[in-house]
Amino acid sequence: MSNITLKKCENHEEHELFRQVVNEHHSYIKHTRTPTRRINWLVYEQPTNNLIGAIGINSATLNLSARDSMLECSNEEKLKVLKNFGNNYRFALIKENITIKNAGSQVLKAFRDEAKKEWKSKYGDDLLGIETFVKPPWNGTVYKADNWEQLGMTSGWTGSRLPLTLIPKRFHKQYLKEFKLKHNTNRKVSFEKTDKKIIFFKSMVDDLQVKVQDILKKL
Repeated sequence: MSNITLKKCENHEEHELFRQVVNEHHSYIKHTRTPTRRINWLVYEQPTNNLIGAIGINSATLNLSARDSMLECSNEEKLKVLKNFGNNYRFALIKENITIKNAGSQVLKAFRDEAKKEWKSKYGDDLLGIETFVKPPWNGTVYKADNWEQLGMTSGWTGSRLPLTLIPKRFHKQYLKEFKLKHNTNRKVSFEKTDKKIIFFKSMVDDLQVKVQDILKKL
């Protein structure tokens, strides 16, 4: 029996508890709501059933050269397969509630299993890989323990817009209104300066490039 269980947030109360855990226990990032694909979980320790954290996945970053080079496809092709990738955008642990050893790596293992299943169930796409970013001086020890690959550093710039194919349809009007965009995926993206972060990546399949090409052939 696993020492960790993940409870998917499915109602307002659970999403509010997720927000609270992130805001109070994440080292440097607060909770934000973005109009992208997103699935959140509350994390419980067993057999105590202590609430020990929160973890979530949302749409992958639009432009990430270290990851994109692994895909071995054109920019146009990347937009078609990016829906098969996610971003572990939040992960916070309530350290004072934890009584088991190696809780962080156990949470990440359970998260990968749940993310793969729920991404397919909710969005209909196979999840091929997950990225995440860690801001120095934190070094991503928990991701290293779970054998995530360290790809380097971000450029220190972030884009403010995503293709509509990466956003649930119910958010399209909100997204288009917020950024005053036309309904297309070939537009320029505005950028803003941000802190450089360490990039970690976890492939969910044995041969990433082969799976990417298989998906492109079916489109």
